[in-house]
Amino acid sequence: MRSRYFCFRVRCMEKEKDFNPVDYSKLIALIYDTAEDTSLWPELLEQIWDYANSDSSHFHDKDAIFEPHVARAVALNQRISKLKAKNYTSNQILNRLPIGVLVVNEALKILAVNERASMVLNHGKVISNKYGFIESHSIKNTQQLQKLVATYASSSSFERGSSLFLEGSDGAQISLWVTASDNQATEITGSSDVAIIYIASPLIQPEFDVQNIQDQFHLTLAEAKLVKALANGCHNLNDAAIKLGVSIHTVRTQIKRTFEKTDTTSQMELVKKVLTSPSAIFGETQLPQSLISHADAEKDVLFKPYHTIRLMDGRDLSYEEYGDPEGIPVLLFHAAFGSRLQYPADDTTAHRLGLRFIVPDRPGHGYSSMQKDRKLLDWPNDVIALADQLNLETFSVMGYSGGGSYALACAYKIPERIDQAVLVSFGSPNISFYENSLRWSYSFLRMAQSSPKLFSQFVKILASSFQKDPIKALERRFSQMAPVDMACIENDPANREQYALSLNESLRQGGEGVAQDMMTIMDWDFTPKNVSMPIRFWHGVEDQQFPLRAAKQLVEELPDCEATFVPKAGSMLIIQHWDEILIDLAGRLSIR
Repeated sequence: MRSRYFCFRVRCMEKEKDFNPVDYSKLIALIYDTAEDTSLWPELLEQIWDYANSDSSHFHDKDAIFEPHVARAVALNQRISKLKAKNYTSNQILNRLPIGVLVVNEALKILAVNERASMVLNHGKVISNKYGFIESHSIKNTQQLQKLVATYASSSSFERGSSLFLEGSDGAQISLWVTASDNQATEITGSSDVAIIYIASPLIQPEFDVQNIQDQFHLTLAEAKLVKALANGCHNLNDAAIKLGVSIHTVRTQIKRTFEKTDTTSQMELVKKVLTSPSAIFGETQLPQSLISHADAEKDVLFKPYHTIRLMDGRDLSYEEYGDPEGIPVLLFHAAFGSRLQYPADDTTAHRLGLRFIVPDRPGHGYSSMQKDRKLLDWPNDVIALADQLNLETFSVMGYSGGGSYALACAYKIPERIDQAVLVSFGSPNISFYENSLRWSYSFLRMAQSSPKLFSQFVKILASSFQKDPIKALERRFSQMAPVDMACIENDPANREQYALSLNESLRQGGEGVAQDMMTIMDWDFTPKNVSMPIRFWHGVEDQQFPLRAAKQLVEELPDCEATFVPKAGSMLIIQHWDEILIDLAGRLSIR
């Protein structure tokens, strides 16, 4: 009886027989290379699509071959990312400690070291790093240390640890505490037979950042410099005055004000407070905003809260608001690879015109829950739930790029709730209109329609690449688009940052939501000719993502559509002509 493996290989061989074996092996290698270096995704996308187009009759067979490899590559990428993140976090924690930390094996080979331990090793007069191993200037000291490490490197040892006091050739002194490793150290080094050495020494001096001291204690720049001088070894005010190049009278005035601000009464108490503050722990690294002051933290965009409602089926729907809080409501639906943060950076026109913009995250984006097997016409149900929660009897909808599908779905299904429907930079879902558009965009659409499993796995690779460097990902994406779009991104830092934040936020839950969204955008469960309400349409003539002919085809299919085709504008029309679009909308809503 033939084995299951034999039958599986026969089926695979039948599917693979049409491939050039050399090219096929290169493509498989590229899939796994992309798992390690996600910046290779454009090349991978192009080569997969070249294979798919080489014999379209066997596309699904080739999909069945590629998809398991891409799935394994994604799993490998996730494991690598988690391991890198864990090691990075561990190293950050080690470097925050105000003492030296070494992780070594029985031979005193250094497996991990933090910055303060490096200070002692670089001093070299007590212990030093010789070809990756700890060595003391005294053979006796080295032997003592090695004996202690051998005792605690054994995983069966549960003793607390032992101390060792060493003196260097120049009289410098260090105190060592040798103890058994924990699971964290084992994971960092990949070895179980290790010991941890903690180092306390006057050689370890925290490197203070003046700005951190100033922020932490709300001091002036001059006062912060004085505090740093005292904490770094100036024994009295005279020494500090000489080091800072100011008069003793100035220093006395500054220390008096500093005592008041830090709630201390002596230099000793002041230095002790500084040495035990986050400024000492974070050193020259900028202090987190949460450690500076609560009031300052609230101003930071990272602390900006998001809004969420709970839907009837238990899902969460997150959204953000812009413009005039008391204005006439407009629900803006973001593009593919977008989120509730996809909104033009300049909000003054919406405020001036009295427009209140509400931008929801679609399922699987930002903080909105996934919705399995969703269809385009499921979205109006979520929109009604959001509108009811916000007490909006009627509202307008605006769909940008891929969000246009969702705006049209609302115009089709719930016209009685909608005042105005606006589409910006959008087009027909007929994929034949996109053959001569951007190569990666067309490949995306074809893969989404013809090979959903492969596409879902591929978007997960994109998610890893985009989240690593959203700005770079955005620039790479726009580098193939119309020059007018590239110029818009290059010359507008505020909107570039806003779009990068939105791109990153769309992938907060991984790539599954974005993959589902792109497949839904081009799979309409209604026809444009059945949209009964008027549609306002804006489109850039140079748009290469939704080509002009795709836009004009959709305009022709809609029964009541007023279109404006803007010359010298591309897919970033919503940024370039935002004011014009809003003024037109406000006029139609009879806002004065």
